[in-house]
Amino acid sequence: MGKTLKRTKYLAVDTGGTFTDLVLLDPAERGEPNGDSPSWSVQSAKVLSTPEDPSQAILQGIRLLGAEGEGVLLHGSTIGLNALLTGSQARVALVTNEGFEDILEIGRQTRSELYTLHVGPRPVLVPRELRLGIPERRLPDGRILRQVTKRDTHALLDKIRALRPDALAICLLHSYAFPEDEHRIAEALRPLGLPITCSADLMHRHREFERFQTAVANASLIPVMGPYLQSLAQKVHPKPIYLAQNEGGLTPLNQAQRAPIRVVLSGPSGGAAAAKTWARACGYEMALGFDMGGTSADVALCGGPTEIEDETQIGPFALALPSVPLITVGCGGGSILHIDQGGALRVGPESAGAHPGPACYGKGQLPTLTDAHFILGRLPSSLVDGSFPLQIEAARKAIEPLAKQLGTSLRATCEAALEIADLQMARPLRRFSVGRGLDPAELALVAFGGAGGLHACRLATLVGIPTVLIPPRAGVLSAEGMLLMPEIQEQDLALTLEEMEESQAIKKANLLLKQISKQVPKEAKVHGFISLRYKGSDTELWVPLQKNLRKAFHRSFQRRFGFTQDLEVECLRIRARVELHPMQRRKRTHCVLSFPPCNPPTVKDSPAPSNFLKRRHIGTEPRKGPVTILDPNTTTVVEKGWSVQYNPNGCLILHKIKPD
Repeated sequence: MGKTLKRTKYLAVDTGGTFTDLVLLDPAERGEPNGDSPSWSVQSAKVLSTPEDPSQAILQGIRLLGAEGEGVLLHGSTIGLNALLTGSQARVALVTNEGFEDILEIGRQTRSELYTLHVGPRPVLVPRELRLGIPERRLPDGRILRQVTKRDTHALLDKIRALRPDALAICLLHSYAFPEDEHRIAEALRPLGLPITCSADLMHRHREFERFQTAVANASLIPVMGPYLQSLAQKVHPKPIYLAQNEGGLTPLNQAQRAPIRVVLSGPSGGAAAAKTWARACGYEMALGFDMGGTSADVALCGGPTEIEDETQIGPFALALPSVPLITVGCGGGSILHIDQGGALRVGPESAGAHPGPACYGKGQLPTLTDAHFILGRLPSSLVDGSFPLQIEAARKAIEPLAKQLGTSLRATCEAALEIADLQMARPLRRFSVGRGLDPAELALVAFGGAGGLHACRLATLVGIPTVLIPPRAGVLSAEGMLLMPEIQEQDLALTLEEMEESQAIKKANLLLKQISKQVPKEAKVHGFISLRYKGSDTELWVPLQKNLRKAFHRSFQRRFGFTQDLEVECLRIRARVELHPMQRRKRTHCVLSFPPCNPPTVKDSPAPSNFLKRRHIGTEPRKGPVTILDPNTTTVVEKGWSVQYNPNGCLILHKIKPD
């Protein structure tokens, strides 16, 4: 992204289902008085998303912020994620070893409903007629039993042409250790002119089901995300584009086009990065990030030891995607309220989205969670700093039929909807706290997104978290988090270290890191991790490269699961993570954390007591709730039994008041 931060504009964009958020980090014309560094401004904007063409909302935001021309665009998008969830991905043909065509359908023995007697068929990304077996087989000891001939490849070409897929995925046994097998087949299929994904290029790991499924998902997204990213690059030229990766970190546009599966969780990963940064700025090493937008709510584990999840569940699909610990719930401000067949009130997962949106937006008649908040007086008469008026009669008209059907009052229906939403969102918070052996009383909840502050105190009370943090630009924090991410390169290698001494494994890993260090700039930071597990177990944990790997693994296992085992520990993989421009990332982080210096007002300019206040009217001394705090892009409700105070870094800190 260049050699210096000076004179470079950074525009971060998070495209959501309802709103598109933008944050601009812009250098001023003149430097600071000491002349050491440029002064900066941080501006933000929130515009309605344009699902039919997401780039239109981005261009609208760019014009709104005056960010045309030079600079760098950092982007997070839900296009790939939505394609997987809605089944609108491209048509893919899978090429694999004969006899393994049905591995995607067989899957694992995991069951989403443990006690269901009649289980329906597993959703499969590739139908049977598009799964093609070839007479190629390599044995576990590395010997080739049979290799495809030219006649085999010509027959395969004819079959694929007849099927007319949009993309290809090549997934062979043992390719994590012998990637040249897949590359050889891919080269033979180049005449088709289709995008090809080799599973070994995405990851070097065993477990064919997860590797195959991830490769197929990646292949299915290339024809979906590729044209969009290419079109966006042309529209924002001359800005180079970097995308946020699932595991945190930025990657160039061309790499994202080849491996779009690595950026499907780009928005939530940006929120996790920002939540972690702001939690540390307020003195909290461990925190939970809670991002509630218009379509969904994301919960992330932030802080503490570096943790990367090896597998991610996206809808019905288990994918071997390295990502931050993250869970998404189909519950957002636009989640539609409805009554199920049993007569019970439900919230989501369907959303009114940006069009038509909640009924109070004045464009539709769907009852949503936002309408319930508005009727209960938890929202002002207009949003986005007064520029987005809400319609109370439209909200009442939408929810009244539900109240009549339930036989209760309008207010009681709205309160029930909020409680149901709270219970849905509390589950992932418990999973990442008590479910990981962490005491909620020692954590902070970083709440952000357009609706995060509306539920933060209620959720913290349910889970037992005593502190809530609301960062200065909470409404656009996922976009801001991309400014805090480093530009990274990830590389992983499969190992066979079971018979090695620990010192030999460390030596092999250090040799790999040394080779990588020679290929990157001098200022780059290279971090090594080794995947370990108890022999015979299927639970792997990544441990930072260090002298005593096994002791570190035991500590990590104890922290994660609450016990250890007296079993042999084996190493499976090495992962190298390279941060290319650490100084740039530190400078961006400093700029974001230090702007703006929103000093609290003096006593003279404090407003009269009111249930609706702006952030600048909150002082450094605790103020008891209930009170609602209005920011340009989000609203925070300080519930009764909670207090709020201003932190000098711009955060609002909410504390649960201890009973006398």
